[in-house]
Amino acid sequence: MHINVADLKEVGSSLEVPVYINPEAFLDLPLLEPIKGKITLVYRGDKYVVKAQLEIKVELECRRCLCKFPQALQVDFQEYYEQGTPQFREGQVELQEEELNTFYFDGEVIDLTGSIRENILVSLPWNPLCSESCRGLCPTCGANLNFVDCQCQKNDKTMY
Repeated sequence: MHINVADLKEVGSSLEVPVYINPEAFLDLPLLEPIKGKITLVYRGDKYVVKAQLEIKVELECRRCLCKFPQALQVDFQEYYEQGTPQFREGQVELQEEELNTFYFDGEVIDLTGSIRENILVSLPWNPLCSESCRGLCPTCGANLNFVDCQCQKNDKTMY
């Protein structure tokens, strides 16, 4: 997603951009629906503040039963963009949070494609569960215990 900031030259000027990105734009993400939301840009004089509020729907795989299930997520992030190239400082330097979230661009167009992808990836749950009560798979026969009660011998002392 590219945003032209040519008209944002006055300190305090802002721009709100609606977001609607088809899943085909991010084939490496498990998107089920288009990405929707809004991005707000504010020119601060030295930087552009980018605030994104995105709604996504992804397909995840449950870590207990291995079934796929849909999950809606809210992805919000704030980043800073500066025209030009980063200025390197010598010696030991303590970076502030804003400096860690500052990116650089040339020209009058900010490309947010990479930021959107990265923020979606870090928003995905590490251990997705189809439900908190998911019973998982039988360690003996592999049956999905959410749908069947298998007849395998249960051994409470065995660790799986």
